[in-house]
Amino acid sequence: MAYFLFYKKIQNITQIKFPKTLETIEYNSFCGLTNLSSLTIPGNVKEIGSCSFQNCGNLESVVIEDGVEKLGGYVFNDNINLDEIELGKTILEIDGVAF
Repeated sequence: MAYFLFYKKIQNITQIKFPKTLETIEYNSFCGLTNLSSLTIPGNVKEIGSCSFQNCGNLESVVIEDGVEKLGGYVFNDNINLDEIELGKTILEIDGVAF
């Protein structure tokens, strides 16, 4: 029950600002944020975990800045409106079905 109540509240999130100290976005962290339309991942983040932004139905554009090195599997999977992705030059690894 508590999970459901929390999940309903996060559905209203329209933007995310990541702290400068964040190095890893963990597995499934922002999955299902249906009101998120754009996203910028700063270079201090080194790894974006699997399924982190899966099923964000209104996500249209993503910028991944230089510094990010790894994208986990299914990280942007099932985002039917995603039509623009800018990848940083430092990405070394992209796991299967990332997009």
